[in-house]
Amino acid sequence: MTKANFQLSGPDVEVTYDGATGTLFVRGQNFWSLEDGATFDADRITRADLDGDGQMLQVVLLVSSRAGVRTTLSVLLPQVNEDRADAESDVTGAAVLIDDYHNLVGGPPAVPQQYDIRPLRGKLRIGP
Repeated sequence: MTKANFQLSGPDVEVTYDGATGTLFVRGQNFWSLEDGATFDADRITRADLDGDGQMLQVVLLVSSRAGVRTTLSVLLPQVNEDRADAESDVTGAAVLIDDYHNLVGGPPAVPQQYDIRPLRGKLRIGP
């Protein structure tokens, strides 16, 4: 795990990632029923290193709707060189809400995904 903590916000969404615990908190207005917020523990988050371009955190919001739509949230965070980072820095990222229609009742459409992309801005804090 990392000591990097991110607090980001964008259009109708707030994201907090605690690198020490690996916990992700997401809250949003008109953003997929997350008005009250949701916390995802480290074991519910899939992480991918983006080859030096940062990291992607992905959580499943809905395994399958009655119609067969799967909904996930991916959060893109920048790479951090903790040895060189200030205690607090301005950062950007993105929240991507993905509806996947591969298992749609009646078969998938010609384009089986839909994306809702929200740019994020906020702070990176190093330390506890």
